[in-house]
Parts: sequence; structure tokens; C-alpha cells
Amino acid sequence: DINIAVNPLEICVGENATLSFTTTSNGTPPYVVDYSNGSVTAIENVPAAGSTLLVNPTITTVYELSFVTDSKGCESSLTDNTTLVVYEIPQLSTSYPTEFCEGEPIEIDLDFTVGSPPFIINYTFNGTPTSTTVNNQQSTLSFVSTNPTNIIINTITANNCPNDIDESIAIITNPLPIATISGDTMLCENQGAKADILVVTSDGNPLYNIVYTNGTSIDSVTYATGNQTFKTNISGIYSLLSVTDSKGCESTNMSGFATVIINPLPD
Repeated sequence: DINIAVNPLEICVGENATLSFTTTSNGTPPYVVDYSNGSVTAIENVPAAGSTLLVNPTITTVYELSFVTDSKGCESSLTDNTTLVVYEIPQLSTSYPTEFCEGEPIEIDLDFTVGSPPFIINYTFNGTPTSTTVNNQQSTLSFVSTNPTNIIINTITANNCPNDIDESIAIITNPLPIATISGDTMLCENQGAKADILVVTSDGNPLYNIVYTNGTSIDSVTYATGNQTFKTNISGIYSLLSVTDSKGCESTNMSGFATVIINPLPD
């Protein structure tokens, strides 16, 4: 009698396993063993001590014995079989917008095109290694954008089969504009003069859209430069409501006031 076994029972595509043929005391060695791997029939010469064979199929394979012939020409049917499970190396496709404003959420869409869940993702975010498990074929990695943002997907693993992909996520993080308003002025009523109010904007990407208030009404300046002056003859305490740059990034750091006082003319 002949027995067949495989070790290990599970491998990744590209790895080897050992197929073992062992003998019993029946028959006269050496033996000629006919077996199949599901689609192909093969022959193995097996001495009394048994024999081994390296195999590396790309799909899960059942190795099944058919019959054995000993050195005396005596033949016997066999039924023993063993299964080698072969797991695919996972493959990942990513998609994401490439430009964000600082502080915005980043979502990287994941599509595992090869392999089966769960998938373990090892990645680095701004130098900090992190691991997460994804239980579906499609999923999302979420971050909050920083300036700069550095994301590398190092490895993906499924069924203990790793793939060192080392994919750098190419993202541009745009800084938020920083704006200050100033310009305290006193005017005389009905003199035709106007106050100059200055808005200085740094960071961000010019040109800027500035929305301001004088305490009672709201107005705006479009296509403003980094040092933008606008004129007014309306009294009030002017402050900034919003400053948005050409990339659509809105300031969270606005400061200052501009006070315009209109003095009445003497009687």
C-alpha cells in the first residue's frame, strides 16, 4: 500500500510544498505509483523508504493516487489523496483625489483585485507605522490631511501571503491662508474722503476671496492680492468673515479689526 501526504497543507503562490509517498510492508519494492493532480496524470518511482517531490502549483490542488505496481508486476488500486491549498498573493488598486486643503479628510479608495478578505494593511502615515484589517474586497482608508502629508502603503497580506507593494500616495496638501485686517481711520462727514482698510494674507494660494463686515452689512473683495486695500466711507468696526484662496482653501486664522469713525461737521 502507498500513502500520499503534503507538507505544508497551505502555501502562497510561488512557494513550494513537499509531496510525500510512503510505503507499507505489502508488496515488493520499488513501486511505480500512478497519481493525478486533478488534471494531469503522473508517475512516481517509490523505493521502500518512500520518496518526496517538490510541488508548487498556482491553484489549490488535490493529489490523488490511482494505482501502484510493485517490482513483481503486481498491481493494486489506490484511493488515498491529499489537498494542497494555494492562496493568491493579494493585489491592490487605489484611487483618491490628489489635492486637499490642510485639515480636510482624505479618503483613499481600496480595491483588492486579487486575494480574499480579510486583508491586513501595513502603512505609514507621516512616519508613524500603522496596521489595519479590511474585511471586504473594497474599502476606504481615512486620514486628516496635514502639511505635508506622507502616506506609504507598505504591505498587504491575505491568508498569511504578504505583498510588499511600498506604494507612495501622492497627495498635495495646500496650506490654509492666514489673514489680518487693519486700518483705523477718522473722517469728516460729507468731505468725500475714504478710509483705506488693509487685509494682509499670507500662506494659501493667491488670489483670494475676502468677505468682511462693518458690523451692520457684509461685503466682499474678489481676486484680492496678499496685500489688499479697499476703500470705504461707511463707519463701523470692520472684521473678516472668511478668506478663501484660489484652491478653495478657507482660512481658520483671521484676526484684527479696522475702525472707521465718521465725525459730523460743526454747525
